[in-house]
Amino acid sequence: MRSGFLVVVAVVSIVYAIGLVATPAWVNEIHGVPSGPGTSLLSRYFGASLLGVGAMAWLARNAADSDALVAFMRGGLVLSGVGLLVSLHAMLTGLMNEIGWVPVVIQALFTLGFLYFAFMKRATG
Repeated sequence: MRSGFLVVVAVVSIVYAIGLVATPAWVNEIHGVPSGPGTSLLSRYFGASLLGVGAMAWLARNAADSDALVAFMRGGLVLSGVGLLVSLHAMLTGLMNEIGWVPVVIQALFTLGFLYFAFMKRATG
């Protein structure tokens, strides 16, 4: 089950990363965020980070249970949890349009998954 979760994290992260790095203005605009050189630059940096997360998740998908894997899961929890708060704030303040609910849902699901595999799953197994 953990392997499947990490595959989903990898695929979703890499797909978003490609969009953010290759076409940041388009990704921003479909989410209702006005685009300019500064927002495009920051979007590309975010895309580069997501590409790294996607690569790490893909490479960790078949890893044996270890302290390093738990550390990765806890780091993913921080990333998705803070990202969820940022996205919720953007939605509640009207910064993003209805498409902005997509990252909110993705980050909420990732937060729950990382929470489960970082703490609860290890405590029981």
